[in-house]
Amino acid sequence: MPKILHYKSCIAVIPGIAWDHINVFATFDIYKEQFLKFVETIDPDGVLIYYQYDDHLKEWADQRPKPSKISYQALGRAAVQVSFESQLYQVSLIGHHNFQNMNAARLICQQSGITNESFFVAISDFNGASKRLQKISESESRTIYVDFAHAPSKVKATTDSFKQWFAEHKLLAVLELHTLSSLNQSFIPEYSGGFNAADKAVVFFN
Repeated sequence: MPKILHYKSCIAVIPGIAWDHINVFATFDIYKEQFLKFVETIDPDGVLIYYQYDDHLKEWADQRPKPSKISYQALGRAAVQVSFESQLYQVSLIGHHNFQNMNAARLICQQSGITNESFFVAISDFNGASKRLQKISESESRTIYVDFAHAPSKVKATTDSFKQWFAEHKLLAVLELHTLSSLNQSFIPEYSGGFNAADKAVVFFN
């Protein structure tokens, strides 16, 4: 049983559903079913916060009166700042996916009584989790990031984000395939198109 089915959440966030862990969930339908079960474990008086452009989540939200639901999208971007309600706030994160997650975190805080202003002040110097779009080297000629983006959808999101943020630079993307899922012959096609935004791509496996 997935760990999320034990949580009995009062406030829950699902940022999207993209097939992963094929060694445990052999089909996408089986994988999706776990999230549907998770939604049913949320406290009836609780709230589900979900990404509004995920078709699977929207379908479930439309069909269920309980729990209460809040949909969200990515926060707006203005250079190296985030825009919200006509205000600009300094942030240290990059990437469209991070701006989605930032808005979800804001909504969690809002449910807990924390103001938007306090949230943006607190998150301004947050550099993200280790190995999640983490900058490891920078010089005048190049900048190197490492990212633990193992699932196909995450590989694409990471690559697209870098090209959006650093459009004037050449993007070299290097992917190491090393998990049971990523080396499964029936799953590898899920990576198709993940490097379309890169100027050059390298795939390594042992």
